[in-house]
Amino acid sequence: MSDPSSQPAPALGPIECFDRIDSTNEAAFRALEAGTAGHGAVFVALAQDAGRGRRGARWISPAGEGLYLSAIWRPRSWVAAPLLTMATGWAALEALRGLGVQGLRLKWPNDVVHASGKLAGMLVESRGLDPANPTFVVGMGINVAQTEFPSELLAQQAVTSLQLLGYPRPREVVQAAVIEVLPRAWAMAESDPEALCKLFLDATGLDGQRVRIEAGDQTLVGTIQGLDPELGLALLPDLGPLQTLRLEQIRSLKPFAG
Repeated sequence: MSDPSSQPAPALGPIECFDRIDSTNEAAFRALEAGTAGHGAVFVALAQDAGRGRRGARWISPAGEGLYLSAIWRPRSWVAAPLLTMATGWAALEALRGLGVQGLRLKWPNDVVHASGKLAGMLVESRGLDPANPTFVVGMGINVAQTEFPSELLAQQAVTSLQLLGYPRPREVVQAAVIEVLPRAWAMAESDPEALCKLFLDATGLDGQRVRIEAGDQTLVGTIQGLDPELGLALLPDLGPLQTLRLEQIRSLKPFAG
């Protein structure tokens, strides 16, 4: 059987570029509301004044130093948002690996990281989601040319860029690589979510690893036993029987060595 991640998928486009904007996700939502953009439309900015990440975190977006990109996706059938987040993270990882970048992995649920720090993050949003006609705006930020970061950001977490990792790449080249891989990843979320889950879990390196999970109102420590697109994450707790946690319930998942 052929690898589903290598199968052709419809190309993204058109691409609208901005010198400076509040955020590419907001630009995509405005275009949706105005009826001027649809499935596959891409929005790219050289700088963002109000870029954001997961849970409202600010995404610092200096002019010309990162890739700030959003795209509109209307699946042909219902797809859970966590699967789309996984698909987008895997696409970013695959695109960067295709450019020769080594030592990367996925950090649950939406970051591409290196031992030196966070390199990229994803944000999937929907507003007024109609189950009969779902529409998502998928945002992505990749640190490309930064050589330094604000102290307030470094106080929160380690961060890095392609430049700092020794992989200088033009922003346009990174953009083209991402736009090429994204449709294949999203097609997997629709047609072969089991394969996507395997690729994602392999890319995190968490399968069979001990982790600490916050899900719903409980905190669990145990060993990951697999990932199913419908059932969720299988976890064997240190104390108790095997549990399956729905993806949308998981608020935090981190390796645990204690």
